[in-house]
Amino acid sequence: MRPRPPNRRSLRFALCVALGAAVLGLQWLRTAEHGVVGPIDTEGRRSAAVATDEFTVEVTDVRVTGTVTDTSGLAPQPVEANGVWVVVWVRVTATGTTLDATSAELVMADRTTYSPSLWFRDALDGDTAFPAAVPVHGAFVFEVPEDRLDRPSLALTHVGGADPRLAARATVGLGIDAADVAGDRSGVTLTPPERRPEEAAEVVRG
Repeated sequence: MRPRPPNRRSLRFALCVALGAAVLGLQWLRTAEHGVVGPIDTEGRRSAAVATDEFTVEVTDVRVTGTVTDTSGLAPQPVEANGVWVVVWVRVTATGTTLDATSAELVMADRTTYSPSLWFRDALDGDTAFPAAVPVHGAFVFEVPEDRLDRPSLALTHVGGADPRLAARATVGLGIDAADVAGDRSGVTLTPPERRPEEAAEVVRG
């Protein structure tokens, strides 16, 4: 008596189950790897400095305004925002080696992010160097639509390391919301960043 041929429908079903399990396994591995190599985030509030393994950052002031004037030009003129300017003054101190490259973002409650404006030479940007053990005080300037200002945080990341996927990042809640848009709308004048080795900040480690 001839052996009964295998049921092709059963074989196809078993193959589909095996492929599905393989896809789920690969997806889990990719998710796990992303979690391992993502930026190492330290969260805090603007009431004190926040420390990562590579730097500390302290938010010293925040202003929501309609115009910003940069003093670097021969005839400084106020620049109006298409929305509002959010000016965030920070004191950053590199704790190991000099930070040659950083990335700053303004992150809203819904995770929408805004990059610093490139209009102002006196503002901090990604090319600003933060020498080791020397506090640097200056401002990041962000342009945001009025109706999108919603409990923002400043996220500052050191992106100049050997592996930027393991970058140190500090996320600082700014404690402002839409109500601040209707507040003081007088202009802000920027001055160049200051380096003051004698300054020290009280540090809160996350």
